[in-house]
Amino acid sequence: MLAPILTYTLAGLLLAPAPSGAPPPPELIADEQPQSPKFTAALEHLAQVDTEISRTEDPLASADALIEALAALTNYAPEVAASPSARDLRQLARLNLARTYMLAGKDDLAIETMDETIREAMGDEVNAGMFGPSLSDLYQQRMAALDERGRATLVVTCARPCRVYINETAAAPDEPPSLPLGSYRVWIEDATEDLPRRRVLVNLSEAEQVYEVDYAPLPVPEAPAKPEPKPDRIMPRGAELALIVLGAGLTATGAVLVAGNKHLQVGPMIGGVLGLAVGAGMLTSGSIALTVDERKLARGTSHQATLSWNMRF
Repeated sequence: MLAPILTYTLAGLLLAPAPSGAPPPPELIADEQPQSPKFTAALEHLAQVDTEISRTEDPLASADALIEALAALTNYAPEVAASPSARDLRQLARLNLARTYMLAGKDDLAIETMDETIREAMGDEVNAGMFGPSLSDLYQQRMAALDERGRATLVVTCARPCRVYINETAAAPDEPPSLPLGSYRVWIEDATEDLPRRRVLVNLSEAEQVYEVDYAPLPVPEAPAKPEPKPDRIMPRGAELALIVLGAGLTATGAVLVAGNKHLQVGPMIGGVLGLAVGAGMLTSGSIALTVDERKLARGTSHQATLSWNMRF
């Protein structure tokens, strides 16, 4: 419902006279000079590109370069948060980009850029009036549209002292802000610098919802591993070995009696056959019992080792 109204309004805004050039970018105050040479270079590059897009005959052709220069500042959240003049420069460059899209008839891009400008301000005033009534009216319209969509809460939970920056603006972890819907850059760093920082893009897509980001969550204490119960044996290992030895002995004795009974005497023949039968039975029983028990023990040991590895992982 909002899109047709905004398109019509933007068409009317383009009829209003636009200023001949964008305001000059703010200069960095001496006591705000960042310590990082890379951050200083990023600011200087942004100021240069912002000035060029205001002076060129085809500003739209330089829009991508300005977008890249603005994106480079997101790599220096603590420095941007500590420098009001850096944030002013960023805001003016963003407004200059929105004005460029307006003059080129790129209404959707102008709206998108103005919405990002409002989210980056994190509740502060946006000086859109510096660029004339057209951009100021667009700012008012987008503020009303974002208010109509509603707000969501962004909660950052730290398990240890941390510093939080949302859209390169310092935020208190214990004071979750209520923000217009849209995407927000979250930068979290350990106050002791023992842990690596975390950067995440959070999309607040539904009003009246709470979106959470965790940093350095408390480790879950590992419960002591319970020893695996020993598998039940068919019989003690000693008994199994005794059966095998006795069975082998009886089998050998029976074989000797049968083989030595050349005259086929009944007594030795019966003794030999019984020795062979009983010995073979004992040997087979002991071997089977020992094999089954050893395999059960091996399976139990393998399972315990795998479980321990998974828990450590």
